[in-house]
Amino acid sequence: MNNQPARRSGRQPDEIAEQTRQRIVDRARAIFAAHGFEGVSLRDIAAQAGVTHGLLRHHFGAKDDIWRAVIDTTISEYLHVLTPLMAEAAASDTAAIDILRAASRHVVLVAARYPEVARLLFHEGVVSGPRLDYFLEQIAPLRERMAPLVQTVQQAGLLSQFTHDTFLLSLLLLGAMPFALVAFTNQLCQIDILATDQIEQHADRVIATLFGTTDSKASYHR
Repeated sequence: MNNQPARRSGRQPDEIAEQTRQRIVDRARAIFAAHGFEGVSLRDIAAQAGVTHGLLRHHFGAKDDIWRAVIDTTISEYLHVLTPLMAEAAASDTAAIDILRAASRHVVLVAARYPEVARLLFHEGVVSGPRLDYFLEQIAPLRERMAPLVQTVQQAGLLSQFTHDTFLLSLLLLGAMPFALVAFTNQLCQIDILATDQIEQHADRVIATLFGTTDSKASYHR
């Protein structure tokens, strides 16, 4: 039985065209995250989206164009959720270290909702090139928001082992990669890392590791 959506071709009304474009981006995101840019062809994307190769080229032109649309959409959704949470943490009347701790926890929790971000980065972060440059440009708002928080905390004599960039690197690797490598994480630890309680416990562990605190909730429960 063929479960692929019926292929569509020809000129489409604007609303249908936009729905088709979004479906292409959604399906392309899944296979780029799974196989990387080099492991995916235009025909793979067309088959997954249920469109002809010609209609795919009509909407996007080249594979690079689809990849950039995937990154734009994915990072935009991620930052749309994360930015107000970080702003709320920064506006709170608490010590700088507590603001940074709360903002960092938000980064981990939102990463669980968008594991494709880390999966896409995993593929593009191996070799320098224009795609990695583009990815870094898109996550620049996160870097810009984290940097002053880290620097403020460091002025108080804390987290001196980090620069603001190495803090963000550690946060992303510790916080996001277990969700990106979900099968590995689940088999190694015999858990469901995307279960709500496990997401919360993972966030506790990351914060305890980065900020040098201990928390009895931070152990893995099988």
